[in-house]
Amino acid sequence: MLLFKFIFSTYIKYLFFILIALELFYVGIDYLSNAHKLPDSANIKIIYSSSVALFALNYTLPLSVILSQITTILSLIKRNELLALNAIGYSKKSVSSIIFFISLLATLSLIALNSTSFAYAKERIDNIQDNGTTVTSKENFFVKYQNSYIYFERLYPLFQRAEVIRIYELENGNLKRIIKSDRAFYRDDFWILESPTIIKKPDTLELGGEGLDVQNADRLETLRGFKPKILDNVYETRGVLSIIDAIESIKLLNIEGINTDKIRSVLYSLLMFPLFAPLFGLVICRFAPLQSRYENLSLLAFKAIMLALSSWGLFFALSKLSTSGLINPEVSILLPLVLMMAFSIYSYNKS
Repeated sequence: MLLFKFIFSTYIKYLFFILIALELFYVGIDYLSNAHKLPDSANIKIIYSSSVALFALNYTLPLSVILSQITTILSLIKRNELLALNAIGYSKKSVSSIIFFISLLATLSLIALNSTSFAYAKERIDNIQDNGTTVTSKENFFVKYQNSYIYFERLYPLFQRAEVIRIYELENGNLKRIIKSDRAFYRDDFWILESPTIIKKPDTLELGGEGLDVQNADRLETLRGFKPKILDNVYETRGVLSIIDAIESIKLLNIEGINTDKIRSVLYSLLMFPLFAPLFGLVICRFAPLQSRYENLSLLAFKAIMLALSSWGLFFALSKLSTSGLINPEVSILLPLVLMMAFSIYSYNKS
């Protein structure tokens, strides 16, 4: 427990300062580059900067985790603390396992955040840059869902509501009924239509036979599980999804028989790609000496940072190629991560 507290306090200190520095740098550079696109409103500028800071966490937190691992290990070596710990019975494997555990907790926190609306920070940034507001809408949207075709005159994905919606329900390829409503919103896994008009077509159309059955209702629940964010992102192929919505999107696309490569790439990027950071620490610990006299620490730090940035850049490039549909996501994301995991475990056992 004392060893854990000691390593934890050292590691968290470096993680905090490096993360804050990278966040401020990213937000500052972004603001200077895009200030001319922002409206003259203090509130919008604050929302924009906050959204940029949240979006930047996808890059700054994994990099901070890696750089903190390197800094912590070099600090222990430089102050002869790693040698002292080894002398009283704590091996490098014990130290690296604690660093890995703390890094994994930080990474899992990022993955958990990407399961929430945090994942849509980029969308808010784009809306402010393009429209000067956080409100976004899609117009004249026509999609298929199960046995229905749905038309949205205007869809507000972030607010989970729509204006002027038409639903054409089919049965065995024949139009069965049409549902019309001027307002609808998504609640509790259903689209709720306000004051809908329901037009039922008779089974057989013949002269003098039964006519259309027109009914009016106060409200109607329909389209279960047809989430607005899935609508906005899957059918627009934008690639901005949370982990939960990505899973729901894959289920929906499988039902419709649509290719899911892009959505799987997004899911793997959010769920698996951040795990590269804690795994890298196990590799660094293996090649770290016990004393500074055995190796030039400045050169070691340079090599470790360059290796980390190069590896992270390669993983990032492969994930982007996969998201664009050029490479199968299992090959470009999962396979490199599995290889990295195998090498990390091997390095840990050799420590």
